Amino acid sequence: MFLGDLRRARAAAVGDNSAPRVDRLRRESRAPSVVPSRIRAGDVVRLGTHRLVCCDARDVTPPPRAGVVLFDPPFEDQTLVRNFPLSDFAAGDLLVFGNCSHATQRNVQTSLPWRFQFVWDAVARHCAAADRPLWGHKTCDWFSTRNVYDGRTVRDPDSGSGDDPRGGPLTSVYRAPITTVAEHRAYAKPVPWLAMLLGNCTAGLIVDPFAGTGSGLLAAEMLGRRWWGVEISPLRCDIIVARWESYSGETAEISTSNPLT
Repeated sequence: MFLGDLRRARAAAVGDNSAPRVDRLRRESRAPSVVPSRIRAGDVVRLGTHRLVCCDARDVTPPPRAGVVLFDPPFEDQTLVRNFPLSDFAAGDLLVFGNCSHATQRNVQTSLPWRFQFVWDAVARHCAAADRPLWGHKTCDWFSTRNVYDGRTVRDPDSGSGDDPRGGPLTSVYRAPITTVAEHRAYAKPVPWLAMLLGNCTAGLIVDPFAGTGSGLLAAEMLGRRWWGVEISPLRCDIIVARWESYSGETAEISTSNPLT
């Protein structure tokens, strides 16, 4: 019996409902090799209880009750980073993602106190350039006013001694290889890592103004949390929709109604 099967069996035996099931946390959906083109600029997409808006995040009114903001903008555009209206989102938690040169997030405008830095070790190169060493990791800086961390909420099914059916606790360094590429770029964040960050460090509505290829949405789906995302690229919106439909088994609806309803 594989270790994952053993842990699932133990979880079923003890009736553990305190955290997402191990097999569910493992299931990172990947977009099909051919993604249909359905989304256009300005579309609002209903994905179950979640909402996706295809537009520039600076041009949409944020939801009024954000619990946490996932902030992973194109850091090469420092004007955008410095001027992005994070204060409009009024969240108690902020997770800021970046690479080594962005780790201190000096240009991110937030009044929330810094709490901790997590690192994703991507095993292989993460971003190549001729003028610097290869990046093999991504950072996540946690800012929070809630001062709440509960490492028992979501565990890592691929770590730990095997004594706990949920796996090991979230650690400062998460090691997992990049596995899937779309639009000539890697899916930037592993879904289980995001699920652990969100589940252990944050609460409430997840707001994702630079949604990318939708890893934040899948993490929210795993946790049973509501997600509200914005992505400017129609192609990446198509990838988000395809990944969510593959994972959830449901069908997204393109809508022109208010994205907050």
